[in-house]
Amino acid sequence: MAYLTEGFRPLRQQLRLEGGVDILSTSSAVALDGKSGNWQSINAGAAIDLTLPPEESSNGLVFGIAETGGAFAITVKNDAGGTVVTVALSTTVLVGCDGAAWAVVG
Repeated sequence: MAYLTEGFRPLRQQLRLEGGVDILSTSSAVALDGKSGNWQSINAGAAIDLTLPPEESSNGLVFGIAETGGAFAITVKNDAGGTVVTVALSTTVLVGCDGAAWAVVG
């Protein structure tokens, strides 16, 4: 992934996530794809797994995942079933993909 190496550029307009926001309360597993909202706000009513899309079709894709006050954590997994991160109660993580692997980026 390439980023600016010098200075910064101020945003002169409202920053919007093109993929939008998905808000849900669930006790079931969640599977994301390239059409899912970039921000996932989930009230987990049970310990759930959230599966990310395949790496080879996700280069540059970023998801913010928030557990918004449910009683359980969310286990974020890649499409092969490997754990990327666990989102604890009332916390947020940002995951991104470089086309080869998913990783926590914030």
